[in-house]
Amino acid sequence: MCAASAAAGQSAPGDAERAQRLLAEGIVAFEQGQNDVAIERFEASYRAGRAPVALVNLGQALRASGRVVEAIDAFERYLREGGARVPQERAAAVRETIETLRGQIASLVITSEPAGARVRVDGRDAGTTPLAGPVIVAAGVHTVELDLAEYVVVRERVRVGGRERRALSFRLATVQTAAELSVSIINREAPASRVLVDGIDLGLAPVSRRLSAGGHQLVIEASGYARLEQELVLVPRQRRQLRVELRRPSPSWLPWVLAGAGVAAIGATAATIVAVDRAQSRDIPNTPVIVVGPAPF
Repeated sequence: MCAASAAAGQSAPGDAERAQRLLAEGIVAFEQGQNDVAIERFEASYRAGRAPVALVNLGQALRASGRVVEAIDAFERYLREGGARVPQERAAAVRETIETLRGQIASLVITSEPAGARVRVDGRDAGTTPLAGPVIVAAGVHTVELDLAEYVVVRERVRVGGRERRALSFRLATVQTAAELSVSIINREAPASRVLVDGIDLGLAPVSRRLSAGGHQLVIEASGYARLEQELVLVPRQRRQLRVELRRPSPSWLPWVLAGAGVAAIGATAATIVAVDRAQSRDIPNTPVIVVGPAPF
């Protein structure tokens, strides 16, 4: 029985033909490295025909895009909906892939004091503290944000490894007790300078941002200038103004100067590039191949 005929038992013939066409378009996009297009086509194919084969293809495209958690969900749905109709050899390969992908995910246990803060992870809503359970993410770097009325918004970058369970506890600062950091660049000839605090992009200098008291990491980047990296400690209600003079890079050392507000510091740093791990691989043994044609499962 072909995929179109199997889908026809659940939908109109026109829908089954459309599902097969979308499936074929998704495979072409996947083979060309257009993963986002492939994901969209496989999702549309499944909606049109409800054939499990669309789910195994979707899982492949999601995995290639680094969306490990969603890929696991697609593969599990494929096994669940295909049931006994999925060939045993393929089912075993899918289960092996799922287990391998589970080694590439982590969990974040997020709490706050006080409770009631809205939590977002990588821009996606995760609920309100106390959360019902951990937030499942792919191994790598993620941005965690907590927002509660009358409190300073907290944003933190966190790196987690595969199968790691990381507890993140945030003590929120009220607007009245928060510190304020202002950063400007002295060099008139310097190009646009990007300011990051704790891995969060605040935009181009000059910038000003309310932050919770405590330790923070400041990074300033500008084309043609040495990258500045500096640890800062802010105290409650502090208004700290940093006027930064950027320096040209030197082969052996890269100086930077912070001036103003009674603060001056000189040190050495290196222009370091931090590579973000991508929790994905297309070389896992026994991974199910893209399936199209007469076998609907």
